[in-house]
Amino acid sequence: MNSMAIQEALGKIPDIAGLNITMEPAISGELAGSDQLVVAYKGDICRFNIHRRSDLNTTAVAILASRLSLDEKRSNYLLHAPYVNITCGERLRQNGINFIDDAGHVFLKTPGLYLFVVGREAKLARKIMAIPGKSEARSFKMATLKMVYAFLSDPALDSARDKALINRNYRDIGEGTGISLGSVSNAMEDLLAAGYVVEQAASCRLLVNRRKLFERWVQDYGTRLRPKLVELHFRAPSPRWWQNAYPNRWGGVWGGEVAAARMTEFLTPETATIYAEHVPDSFVLENDLRKDPAGNVEILRPFWRLRPFDGEGDCAHPLIVYADLAATDIDRNLQTAQRIYEQHIRQIVESA
Repeated sequence: MNSMAIQEALGKIPDIAGLNITMEPAISGELAGSDQLVVAYKGDICRFNIHRRSDLNTTAVAILASRLSLDEKRSNYLLHAPYVNITCGERLRQNGINFIDDAGHVFLKTPGLYLFVVGREAKLARKIMAIPGKSEARSFKMATLKMVYAFLSDPALDSARDKALINRNYRDIGEGTGISLGSVSNAMEDLLAAGYVVEQAASCRLLVNRRKLFERWVQDYGTRLRPKLVELHFRAPSPRWWQNAYPNRWGGVWGGEVAAARMTEFLTPETATIYAEHVPDSFVLENDLRKDPAGNVEILRPFWRLRPFDGEGDCAHPLIVYADLAATDIDRNLQTAQRIYEQHIRQIVESA
């Protein structure tokens, strides 16, 4: 925890009569001894548990909002980051997530107090992000992204650990993920070094710190891997064309908004995403799809061994659907992503 940075940030918060903000160690509970932000205002005292993030963008905010959406401890959560820009600050405020950054941007909501400050000069952001130790974590390599997905989506990950892909030999992992043997070795070394994989004994590996791993995977998937998968765009004749379209008949699966609509019945899709190795001409003709670089139908090449998610026979795995939604930075999609997290993902990433 960078206590000095927070102390400096507190000095940049506007003076408000009766408001006193200090840092003190927690005196009880599982966080005893850790720094807390203590906010005293007009006789009310609120304590916030400080959670540090070195990297913050709208995708990270969406993930955080999903994770905290039904968390009873949310009111005591305080995010501390090097810099929170206007967009991220507004997203955090909308989701009721208190925060402070090193530039003095802040959102605090306590009884009788509503403090929201964003929009200070971008020059300060560049200076802050350039300080050694404050840069974001190194992005995953492509092979590591593919392997992390394979591990997290493996049904045997917790139910039959001896049969889980993570505990197979490197050759089997390579065959199961489509990654070369050398890349499997390098990716495993990366995960071991980062503390996401722990080896207990020969052929006994555990996938740990999964929530943090999932968040990193979603961010890197959306910015590094997903853009390389886009093959084609089409324009559909009507908004509801997908309701009578069945890509699973020829080996494709829905991703993104359509898959989310099928999983949650909460979203009305505006963009249709299909993951497929090849789209038959018959499908294009039957649905009157027209090629259009700016069209509302996107075809992506799957990076995994394509198979439908067991719970939805024509949809990609919820991990993919969630990442698709998070990459859009659209409010309605982020709200739906929260539902998918609660229904399908929380049990995977918060079990270890």
